[in-house]
Amino acid sequence: MEKQYQTELSYFTKWKPEYDELVRIAGGISYSAEFPRYAKVAAMTYTMIFEQPVVHEFKNLKVPTVLFIGMEDKTIVGKGRLTPEQQAQHGQYKVLGKQTADVIPGAKLIEFENCGHIPHMEIPKAFAATLLENL
Repeated sequence: MEKQYQTELSYFTKWKPEYDELVRIAGGISYSAEFPRYAKVAAMTYTMIFEQPVVHEFKNLKVPTVLFIGMEDKTIVGKGRLTPEQQAQHGQYKVLGKQTADVIPGAKLIEFENCGHIPHMEIPKAFAATLLENL
């Protein structure tokens, strides 16, 4: 499961044993009495992502904004529905981070090298230090 979790979701640049707990938590919910509620929330979240994208509203942000981007993040919602060729065209956060920062007035972009989708898990000390510097 770890290889599938790492490869298909592209969350991390390299799998570490401490990530096994994330897989256990994510998979464990399916055995819980709370699974129907979790499934409903997940369905509502994905409905919102597909039907109410906020990317066109970024230009309207009026608050100070800091974007933290893992440069190796290749996360794509609906990745399993794309061909490998299509996947290669999307989820390119090296580009998306800059594009997003350019649209948000006064945004600051912080890019983490050799890091995937979850910097606070993959490089917790560097992430925490950078976060505190930017509060």
